[in-house]
Amino acid sequence: MYRFKSSNYISVTALLIALIFVVGYLSHFISISSQEGIFQISDALLLSLACLIEGPMMLVVGPISGLLIDVSSDAVQYLPATIIIHFLMPLLIIMLKKIINWPYLLIFFSSFLTLVYSLYDLILFPILGFSEAEIKPLIISDLIINSIQMVITFALGAFLYWQLNLINNRSGHRIWNDTKYDYLKIKSKIN
Repeated sequence: MYRFKSSNYISVTALLIALIFVVGYLSHFISISSQEGIFQISDALLLSLACLIEGPMMLVVGPISGLLIDVSSDAVQYLPATIIIHFLMPLLIIMLKKIINWPYLLIFFSSFLTLVYSLYDLILFPILGFSEAEIKPLIISDLIINSIQMVITFALGAFLYWQLNLINNRSGHRIWNDTKYDYLKIKSKIN
């Protein structure tokens, strides 16, 4: 958390929130089916950036950008699930980075969290007044749509990570260089 003492780090966090929000808002108009299935590119961008960027930044970026996307696209009923899922996605990557050193596998495991929306719908649909007969086909179609979203999130997230990491390495870590915040780590240990 020492990184958040830097105004540059906070600015980059805000910039990434805005970038993921814009990508998510624009991708809201790309529909998977005639129902409410949305092809959400922002999840792939979130996962690829979570693999690239060290530290807690994406734990803040994910939930806030997801919140903004849901509010702007009139999906307020999904806010609790979105905030939890978009917090858990980068958290899972951060936790598994210590065990697994292959980012594509981290993106793969984190993309499974998109299926939590189907579990959330099991809770949400009865609250919205759907009968049990109506819920079953809705959950099945929702599970199919979220499975497609999971595959797209993994494939696009892996591709974006590959490209961003390639550019970052070729440019001498101009996209992201976590060592420029090391002075704050040393400073926080002294205090």
